[in-house]
Amino acid sequence: MKLILKTILVLLFSILISVPSNAQNYGTIKGTIKDESSGENLLGANVYLKGTHIGNASDASGNYVISQVPAGTWTIVCSFINYIRTEKEIIIKAGEVLIVDFLMKNDQLTFSEVVVTATRNEALITSIPVATEVLTTKKLSESNAKNVGQALESIGGSLIKSYGALGSLQSVSLRGSTDSQVLVMVDGQRLNNAQQASVDLSTIPLESIERIEVVKGGHAALYGSDAIGGVINVITKSMARKDRIDLRANGTLGSYNTKIFDASVGFGKGNYDILASYNRTQTDGNFKYLNKTGVEKEMLNADTKSDNAFFKMGYLFDDNSRLSAFYKYRQSDNGSPGSIDYPNGSARNIIDNNHFSVSYEGLTFGAFALTVNAYLIDDEHHYINPESWMGKEEHVYNSQAFGSLVQFFTDLHDYGLLAYGYEFRKDILESDYFVNNISNPFIGKHE
Repeated sequence: MKLILKTILVLLFSILISVPSNAQNYGTIKGTIKDESSGENLLGANVYLKGTHIGNASDASGNYVISQVPAGTWTIVCSFINYIRTEKEIIIKAGEVLIVDFLMKNDQLTFSEVVVTATRNEALITSIPVATEVLTTKKLSESNAKNVGQALESIGGSLIKSYGALGSLQSVSLRGSTDSQVLVMVDGQRLNNAQQASVDLSTIPLESIERIEVVKGGHAALYGSDAIGGVINVITKSMARKDRIDLRANGTLGSYNTKIFDASVGFGKGNYDILASYNRTQTDGNFKYLNKTGVEKEMLNADTKSDNAFFKMGYLFDDNSRLSAFYKYRQSDNGSPGSIDYPNGSARNIIDNNHFSVSYEGLTFGAFALTVNAYLIDDEHHYINPESWMGKEEHVYNSQAFGSLVQFFTDLHDYGLLAYGYEFRKDILESDYFVNNISNPFIGKHE
């Protein structure tokens, strides 16, 4: 199976070399999209060639650019929520830069504010199987959230569960589902593991996030059985074609010796981009409380320390297809203080998580579009309790997941979008249980 994964990784990087760079039979379409009545620029309008996946979305200034447009006669489509869809017939020649502007007319119908996007992959403008609620970079900044779990608290119908002090495990449920019924993805790749099924939201650094898409309700047909409650897709930032460097750093100090430090750097040059971010969160958690006899006590062994790192690099081709890879790391060491009635002064939870992913998105063939990705997730969890009645107890859980996804999208014109493909995933779960350093395996190894 590891050979299969390596083969897929080699195939992905081979695409980078094999994709034709000859642009002599292609042109470029660009323009501006505005509201017909107010003249306001429209952000996020979808523009694409009818019957294909060749397209793009307008930026904050209402501008869009579609590169690598095959020479010939096309119907170009512009669509935006609350506006009437507009189509124009165009003829584009090889090497031509064609200007096509749109004045969009409001359809007089009122809808709640919804952003339409594709959560299976971010590159295909016309791959829009579901409507989602989106937390943009601006909303994330205004929320003053420190991690994804805190950011999702603003989403209606969501319940965030925290298991301990700041920096500890956080999970989410949507519309009354369990946390194991909510699929969590980064750039379209699932994070749910075989050990817990749910995902620790505190492991995703906020500094590396462009937006968070939340799909409520069951979508098992598209995403699998672990998406009964909904889907959360975290889209990371891209600096491609921005030709600049972004540096950010901030720190927070609080009570109980709480310290939070965040830093990120983004670099874009031409079609290349690199993003790196780091977060350190720690606190003593030694707050005061009254025990059952009314005596004031100090909470012991409630400290936490976690380090989160994220690194991503990518290349954006002229046809807006994208090759990218990311690495995510988390290490945390948290005290496990027990209950007020039965405190524990030395038990520890130690987590070590590594996630590597590589993907190629948005390769188009007329009405067809292709996405390929592969990933490897390694997660280690140790629970150590020196104060057990049996002596020193240690629980060790190691889980690994590696797999790949090949997915096609076919534009069926007025009949909608057809998504199909194949996904392979292998999960390996190993566990051990030690009492006074003597192994007593009760689960062993499962694949």
